[in-house]
Amino acid sequence: MAKDFIPGELKDGTRLVAGLKLVSKTEFVVLIQLIRPNGNTETCEIPNSKYGIAGGSFVISPSERFAIFHYYSGQSEEAYALFRLADGFTHLASQDYLHGEVASFCFSADESIMIMALPRTYTDWWETLEEGDPEPDGEGRNLHEFGLVHFLEIATGQKMDHQIKISVPEELIPPQIEYDHDWKPKFLQNGGIGLSMPWGEVELPRELPGIVTIDVNYEE
Repeated sequence: MAKDFIPGELKDGTRLVAGLKLVSKTEFVVLIQLIRPNGNTETCEIPNSKYGIAGGSFVISPSERFAIFHYYSGQSEEAYALFRLADGFTHLASQDYLHGEVASFCFSADESIMIMALPRTYTDWWETLEEGDPEPDGEGRNLHEFGLVHFLEIATGQKMDHQIKISVPEELIPPQIEYDHDWKPKFLQNGGIGLSMPWGEVELPRELPGIVTIDVNYEE
């Protein structure tokens, strides 16, 4: 059963509400309702993941043409469903659970592309340097898995996942200071992708390889 569904709201007062609907003795679906200020209601249903849903919330595109229902299992897994709000309430695309925590989203300026940025873990980032087996690059740096950037082309439904790895000097002792775990993805005016990392802003090219390596460097 869901523990925490946070509604969304458009500028005109239209509300987006999520809940679980019982369809058999043991089976639920997720019911998404678009409730207009005059009370008119449109609904869409999406399957309830076999891993369950602990909670979710909505992200509305700047033009309010689209809305993302972002949900999580409570077991370091996050997913989404995308809906069109204009010209009929329609479920356009879904992504089942991906491993990670603290997902955040953005749209391109023309809202043809959506990005999901998903850190691998919510633990302090320097703790990830002590987990797993780092990959030495032979040049005094180690590679560590850090998360992924997921692209959705809205018109076609095509998806692309790009694994994010960080390259860290072997001798680096990172400053253990507070930071925002949200990567805050955004499309830049020059066509690139901006991410907010614990050590500063990072700019990536629009066309990304399957594995993206980001250097971690601190100025003395």
